[in-house]
Amino acid sequence: MHHQKMIVLGLVAIGKKYGFEIEEFIARTDMTRWAEIGTSTIYKVLKDLELDGALCGRKVAGDKGPARTEYALTAHGRRQLNTFILDALKSDRTARLDRLSGLFFAPLLPKSEGAAALERTVIQLNNACDALQDQLSSNKGDIIADAIIQFYIDLLDAEIRAIEKVYKIFK
Repeated sequence: MHHQKMIVLGLVAIGKKYGFEIEEFIARTDMTRWAEIGTSTIYKVLKDLELDGALCGRKVAGDKGPARTEYALTAHGRRQLNTFILDALKSDRTARLDRLSGLFFAPLLPKSEGAAALERTVIQLNNACDALQDQLSSNKGDIIADAIIQFYIDLLDAEIRAIEKVYKIFK
């Protein structure tokens, strides 16, 4: 559930003020491929974050139809978002939804903190890749095992390349 909160807080932080804007952004970017978040979840998370004090909601009269709720990040919400991003980037599991979510919102972190977190993540992924390479070279020619190990090595390499691209924002 934390990655869902991080996604909603992150989208509010980048200027998506209304539930329908968040919903539209998630649909447009096909975010549901890697994030377990749907329409009903968005509105539940918005309400939960508002009750928690991470978001401040206020009713705004609409041009057509009923008033809608406009959300803004509070100072508590900013701290919570930063914590979620940092925790997500610490994930030690390959191609995890939470780490991908953290990478997506990493540019919202303070520059030094974001750069350091991404550097640690790359080191962690390189270490995992090295361990898999060792495992692959010591494998006794099991084609299926080799294929699975190589798959994870390729995933790690792809994650590292993506992180390195995002890291350029912090330079």
